[in-house]
Amino acid sequence: MVDLDEMIERHVSKILKERYQYARSIYIFGPRESGKTTLAKEIFPKLKYVSLEDLDILEFSQTDPRGFFAQFDEQGGGIIDEPQRNPKLFSYLQGQIDNENKKFVLTSSQNFLMMESVSQSLAGRISIVNLLPLTKAEIDNKLLISVDNLFQLKKQNQDLPNIESLWPYILRGGYPEVITTPPISPQWYSDYITTYIERDVRNIINIQNLTLFQRFIKLCAGRTGNILNKSSLAADCGISESNCSRWLSLLEQSDIIILLKPYYINFGKRQVKSPKLHFLDSGLCCHLLSIKTTEHLKTHPLLGAILESYVVSEVYKTYCNNGINPALYYARDKNGLEINLIIELANGHVLPIEIKASQTVTKYALRPLIKWMELAHAKQGVLLYGGSTYQDRTNIQVVPITTF
Repeated sequence: MVDLDEMIERHVSKILKERYQYARSIYIFGPRESGKTTLAKEIFPKLKYVSLEDLDILEFSQTDPRGFFAQFDEQGGGIIDEPQRNPKLFSYLQGQIDNENKKFVLTSSQNFLMMESVSQSLAGRISIVNLLPLTKAEIDNKLLISVDNLFQLKKQNQDLPNIESLWPYILRGGYPEVITTPPISPQWYSDYITTYIERDVRNIINIQNLTLFQRFIKLCAGRTGNILNKSSLAADCGISESNCSRWLSLLEQSDIIILLKPYYINFGKRQVKSPKLHFLDSGLCCHLLSIKTTEHLKTHPLLGAILESYVVSEVYKTYCNNGINPALYYARDKNGLEINLIIELANGHVLPIEIKASQTVTKYALRPLIKWMELAHAKQGVLLYGGSTYQDRTNIQVVPITTF
């Protein structure tokens, strides 16, 4: 685990520094409490910081926008937190970037509202960076893994801890404050959910019954790692299917969940076409499922699904930290053949990945990969498993899950 006396090195820092050199401005988005403001201040310490969550600052920006931007003259730009709270500010911001040659770093937890203003006023003027909760590599103060070497291990480092070492990471999750303020506090997650609902949900969509929305999030947690059935989810929550779609979109835009699309190949009409739901933070998911200890986690009926979501999240976050928009999918046909994760590589090939908690590798564990690779003409596949040894099989790498 991280040394709490040291600052956690965020892997996306390199991308932010590079983009600040050539981009006209930067927008850092991510879920609430993912560390956006802290990171912006750390990387750009000479830039003046203001937050529109401060009511006095918000009023200043609304009543005197030119005076508001004049405070950034000396540094040639600044950091503005939650600028979407004053949508009219973006027209002035465009002028500051175009005519005054200033650079701004914008941070927001409300991507739903921000993207509308960014696309209208700042298109072509801003580089967008996604900051998500910490990866295990960040928590352990390890270097950023290149996406090209995501599942590669050097021969001399074959033996790794087995899956038992992962349970505390999965239970804890990756929100910086949870990592740096032990022990795990269920109250933190309760406060986080309440804050998210009261501050973000109220601002974005008009939900009359916030208790019902909280129930909806918990029902989503119970479906992590599973193919999404909107009609079933809506019925269980007692809402319409259209509201279910709106609420799912909100959770996705807020980086609470991701919805993996199915990977389509020419298998006829046998493929399942619904997306697969994954929580982006395993700690938040465990809290919503009332999982409080590692012993409870290890015996929970959703352990396999939680583990799958954890791996998908680690891969997703690693791509984002490399400044690459992830092209991630899954596959399942109506005969039950399923591949947990498919990565569309930069060279146009696909990499199918199976995720198993078992600490031993059997021929049965390899069968779905072998069959799908034959159907899709995939050249390589990966089996992530709970053991500790890297194995190089024919066209399949058997890799410990603790590689991440």
